Amino acid sequence: LEPGHHMCTLGVMLGSMCVGYMSTWGPKSGNRTLVVTRYFLGYYLSKVCCLLNILTMLGYGMMNCILGGQVIYTVSGGRTAVPVGIIVVSALTWFIATLGVHLFQFYTRYAWIIQALTLAIMIGSAGPSFITSPHLSPDIPRATAADRLSFFSLCFASAVTWAPASADYFVYLPTATKSWGMFLAGSTGTSLAMALTTLLGIGLATGIDTNQPWIEASLASPGSLLAASFSNLHGFGRLCAVILLLGTVSNNIPCTYSAGLNLQMLGRYGPRIPRPLLTTFEVVIYTVCAIVAREYLREIMENFLPLMSYWIVAWLAVCLEEAWIFRRGHNYDWTVWNNPHRLPMGLAAGASFVFGLLGAVLGMSQSYFVGPIAKALPQNCDLGMWLAFGFTAVVYPAFRCVELRVVGR
Repeated sequence: LEPGHHMCTLGVMLGSMCVGYMSTWGPKSGNRTLVVTRYFLGYYLSKVCCLLNILTMLGYGMMNCILGGQVIYTVSGGRTAVPVGIIVVSALTWFIATLGVHLFQFYTRYAWIIQALTLAIMIGSAGPSFITSPHLSPDIPRATAADRLSFFSLCFASAVTWAPASADYFVYLPTATKSWGMFLAGSTGTSLAMALTTLLGIGLATGIDTNQPWIEASLASPGSLLAASFSNLHGFGRLCAVILLLGTVSNNIPCTYSAGLNLQMLGRYGPRIPRPLLTTFEVVIYTVCAIVAREYLREIMENFLPLMSYWIVAWLAVCLEEAWIFRRGHNYDWTVWNNPHRLPMGLAAGASFVFGLLGAVLGMSQSYFVGPIAKALPQNCDLGMWLAFGFTAVVYPAFRCVELRVVGR
């Protein structure tokens, strides 16, 4: 249990620091995250990142809808089908996301208070069933270094996947906003929220072996286990589970909003399409996907997060090196964000991405594929994300120097 706490906290903190760093570009540039990325990766490669981030955000939206639908099904005693619950979560998300970022900011400004109080009630209700002893049952296999690394990577991935959208919500802040303050706010807020919920998830997992109702709920679905954590509070517990359901809506809104922005960035005529229309399109897509895949939430969570993190860490490596090594905080003309002839060609970044993809394939260890390097390591030791970052970071400086010498930008 103790190594799990450490891996969770460290993984979430590291991923949140990446989110905090990328959020600093919002106030100083006045641009969304993947528009800022054009100054690092070039105009056209950034559009590829937009497409990948749309898939990431839609995947998150699908998972949140499934989880919310499972909670509604459990709280209603099986009278409300999971697909109906999924539609309820989607409808609430659509309503807030369609009306714009200002309503979203107003909603989240106060919603977190109720969520935090409900999580505190969960600790009081479910906490006695948590196993906090460092001495585990001899029937439970001991965690290996590979297990610790995999869990650390999963926690890191759950946080870092928000980095490509992090500046989207800070573009309205004054340009004089201090970068260090923005970094602290973004990284601390993300760390606290994600670490708390992940640690509670670890606590629930420890109690499954000794709590029969939790065993049955866990076998049914992750959402059922979440609702079961309040079961000894009876009617009030069901109310608490419904309040936590609003947390899935809070998570879904930024997914939907940022995906809409990315859709507008894909083409020259994208900004002419009304954002509410794009939002509606996205909600319909991930609602249908959630209904179809509602029986496989656990498998999706285990495989989706690592897969999405592979491209994000490669993207992050290029952004960091371009900003720190080649630009060094200078040489940004924020007025040319939509002029491909004034932005980097993106050849160096594209070639580096190919090497990053190679590293991910060599080191990944998933149920559907195990890379050659991962096969030589203990079971479930997934190095795909770290090799993707490492391969990209190693080759990009050399490629970028050649690109600057030959192309000049």
